[in-house]
Amino acid sequence: LKHPEWANFPIRAAFEKHIGKPTVYANDANAAGYWEYYRLFKDDRTKILGLVTLGTGLGGVLVVGGELVVGALG
Repeated sequence: LKHPEWANFPIRAAFEKHIGKPTVYANDANAAGYWEYYRLFKDDRTKILGLVTLGTGLGGVLVVGGELVVGALG
């Protein structure tokens, strides 16, 4: 992704325009945890899900009441 043509390219805006939906960045663990919460519990806000991921590194996520728990820096 360090190609000169990608420097300062507004990828989020381009993606939103292409699909017509709001777009957010998420790391793989957060995305996986949020999807699993939705897949398992739908809109049930009384559930808690913890997930550990192993890939190019070790990651984890905590979803409480349908909301990702994030640190001070996101």
